Amino acid sequence: MRKRVFGRNLGRSYTAKKALTRSLVKAIVGSGDIVTTKAKAKFFLPELERMINLAGKGGVAERRAIYAKLANDRDTTDRLFEIAKTLKAVRGGYFKVVNLPSRRGDRASTVKISWSQKFEKTEKSKKAASKSGKKSETKETKDKSTSAKSLKGRLAKLRKRTAKSKK
Repeated sequence: MRKRVFGRNLGRSYTAKKALTRSLVKAIVGSGDIVTTKAKAKFFLPELERMINLAGKGGVAERRAIYAKLANDRDTTDRLFEIAKTLKAVRGGYFKVVNLPSRRGDRASTVKISWSQKFEKTEKSKKAASKSGKKSETKETKDKSTSAKSLKGRLAKLRKRTAKSKK
């Protein structure tokens, strides 16, 4: 019997639920919308609304509390504070939750969660995004070229070895 059992379990331990909340918050603050199951949405949305209300106060103690919940993720916390400034006049209803068809593999009911308002990125976040984008693009092109060369080189060596062994 579930006498006086409170809260959602989601088949996870306490630390796993904290990590799940943290990752979902980072995802929605970073991208603006996410697709997840209805159970996970009901689990983490109240926590995210509490974080937005904390960030709306804008104090140092509130910032530290959010850092603690997000494992010292500065980018997400700063973005959350920017969003909270724009939502300061709004008392609630920060999100739109749209039901989607259930997932094919396990028939889990899925939802799309997005902000009720559109937010523009500030100059700081635009600069950070452009800098990180440029760095990642150059790294990806370097990785592709070196991995391709090394693969060709390894294949050539392998062909030489097989040709020698046949003789």
